[in-house]
Amino acid sequence: MIGLQGRYAPEVRYARDLVRDGFVGEVLGTTMVGSGMVWGGEVPTRSQAYWSDNTNGASPLTSPTLHALDPLHFVLGECEAVAANLVVVGGKEARVSEDGTIVPVTVADQVSVIGTPAGGAAASVFYHGGTSRGENFRWDINGTDGDLVITSAWGNMQVACLTPAGGCGGETSASPLAVPASCTGDAPAEPAGTAAANVAHLYAAVAGDLAGNTRTVPDFAHALERHRLIDAVERASATGISRDRRTGVVA
Repeated sequence: MIGLQGRYAPEVRYARDLVRDGFVGEVLGTTMVGSGMVWGGEVPTRSQAYWSDNTNGASPLTSPTLHALDPLHFVLGECEAVAANLVVVGGKEARVSEDGTIVPVTVADQVSVIGTPAGGAAASVFYHGGTSRGENFRWDINGTDGDLVITSAWGNMQVACLTPAGGCGGETSASPLAVPASCTGDAPAEPAGTAAANVAHLYAAVAGDLAGNTRTVPDFAHALERHRLIDAVERASATGISRDRRTGVVA
């Protein structure tokens, strides 16, 4: 197993059910905008300064963006090819709050990815470093018959408390949606509403796989696919040419 717990958020699983059951009709497009919550002008502690060095692999692309892209693919299907733009614009240096030292910044703090999930919808994902004074996470799924909206005050959606809303048919606005018990799984109730909630859902699914000799949770093969996607995004950004998510070659 690997730690892609965002797809186990009850709100994400409910969104998948609603899309599958035709709540929005034919999906036309989806837009996701989020904050990385870190990778701003300040680094909390010296031990976290590694976030600023792109060679360490802990960036807005590899962490919050990919943790958000996995649920997007879970709900709407995989993007076979991607176009992307990775830009360092927030500053070339960051201050370590703990001791006031300055560290160089080489990670791209602005991440823009465009793709087409299975079915032909348009997908646009934008993540930025730091936080927003507005919404730190918003995911819209727009269709011929309705709309779904998932928001959060926290940008790292894999550990965020998510709020779903939607509207369809003759409704002119999105209203809050109550997540049914069928989407909460077998996780214990104690972590609900905390950053650990989705991890608990993932672990409950792992326990179910172990007990039933099944394979439902993301595994190392899935991790390889996600790292190939990272590579495709980086190549697409470097060349300005869309890349196949599996092979990295020109799409």
